[in-house]
Formats: sequence, structure tokens, C-alpha cells
Amino acid sequence: MRGTLSIALTLAAAAGWGCASAAPSVPVSGEAAAIEALAGSWVGRYESHETGRYGSITFRLEAGRDTARGDVQMVPTGASRPLRAFDRETDGARQPAGNLASFLRIRFVTASEGDLRGSLEPYEDPVTGHPLLTTFRGRVRGDSIAGTFQTVDDRTGARSAGTWWAARREAR
Repeated sequence: MRGTLSIALTLAAAAGWGCASAAPSVPVSGEAAAIEALAGSWVGRYESHETGRYGSITFRLEAGRDTARGDVQMVPTGASRPLRAFDRETDGARQPAGNLASFLRIRFVTASEGDLRGSLEPYEDPVTGHPLLTTFRGRVRGDSIAGTFQTVDDRTGARSAGTWWAARREAR
């Protein structure tokens, strides 16, 4: 889809990642057991046949009562750096490399009977600089998750979709 990076939420733990408690709180709703089943560090991949883009993503979730702590790092294959959050103050204007945020925040997660849904805060398309909005769905089966995602360019409305998978690397 013309310059829009499609992202599937594939979850993973990155080497040297700090404790997830440093990440912002993420509202989580659903059954307590389903939420607890998501806790841990995950590693996986995403791909979109529509855009030809693919890569890895990292995720760590520390479950709580009605919130969790976690963030996502997405690295498109062939990229020299992870994707960064869209900066509304600068309207996405390019910042020096040292100022790039490499972890993206999750807006919310809903979990019930093995199903997972959520969305990411806007992040920058690496080609156009436009803000991208991504929603994801997945099915949790033990220590693996597989699902789909949809990405929308917040300026043009262009849409793309893809798939993702992840495996738990680190116990809860």
C-alpha cells in the first residue's frame, strides 16, 4: 500500500530490555486468566503481502489488575533502526537520530477466552512520515500467538493488512 508500513503485532523480548515496569500503563480488560496468559516476553514477526513489508517486533507484558505494562519495538527487515512514535508536536517532522523513540506504546488490550485485541498509538510511516494507526487481533495458544492486523494512514485513509505470530521467550 503506497508507502504505508503495515504492522502485525508480533510479540517478543529484546536482549537487554529493561523491566517492563518502566513502560507506561496499558489499559487491559477481559477475564483475569486471559490477561495473565499474556504476561511475559514474546518474540515474533509480522508481514504484509499487500505492501511487501515485514520484520520483527518485541513485546513484554507485566500483567496487573486492570492495567499492564508493556511496549513494542518494531524493526522492518532491512531497516537501520526501529520505527518511532509519531510526534504530534512536530507533525512528524524528522528529528536527529539520537532523538528517535524506539519503543511504541500500546493503547489498550482486551483478552477473553484466548482471543486478543488491541491497538498501538500512532507511529511514523518510514517513507511518508504520516501517522499510522494499527489495530490487531490474535489467538493465544499456550506460549504462542497468531493473528492479523490492519494499518490505516491517518492522513490519506489508505489501508493495508497482514499477519503476525509470536512465541513466549521468557516465563511470566
